[in-house]
Amino acid sequence: MTLPNPYLIGAYALTGLLVLVAIAAPIKRYGDGRHADGKAEVQAKWDKSIERGRIRVEELKAAAGRVTVKTETVYVDRIKTIREKGDVIERRIPYYVSADAGDLPGGWRLLHDDAAAGTVSDTADLAHAAPVTAQAAAGAVIDNYGTCHETSQRLTSLQDWVRAQCKVNPPLEGCP
Repeated sequence: MTLPNPYLIGAYALTGLLVLVAIAAPIKRYGDGRHADGKAEVQAKWDKSIERGRIRVEELKAAAGRVTVKTETVYVDRIKTIREKGDVIERRIPYYVSADAGDLPGGWRLLHDDAAAGTVSDTADLAHAAPVTAQAAAGAVIDNYGTCHETSQRLTSLQDWVRAQCKVNPPLEGCP
């Protein structure tokens, strides 16, 4: 049995080592084995995307804020008008309902209070119900209607705000 030439074995080994180095050298690897080729481009795209997202979020926040301020301004103006009209109407009570108009029965007051509160009194309460002056009853009715108009305006303003927010950011769920 002849032994192979040691120089030939060394030449093969050196050639194989050079081939491996030549193949592996251009491939940059992270410590965990992932390839690093294109890292800078991918990172730059990612950073630009994140920045575009931040800018868009800030634009949406600003637009939503403008909608809120506009809606609040309109709401406050309308509530002020409702209250002013209610005050004017209340000041007219003595002209429309004279002080000597007499009292309304306690049952009227009970029915009115039940209607305003959305409750039903016990019929036994009628025996203890005190009468109310016509002027006081008119004042209570005016206050109740004023509260009703304010509540109606609050709902209308909220609906307007939701519609305007949907126009600012249409993808929101629940937008009409």
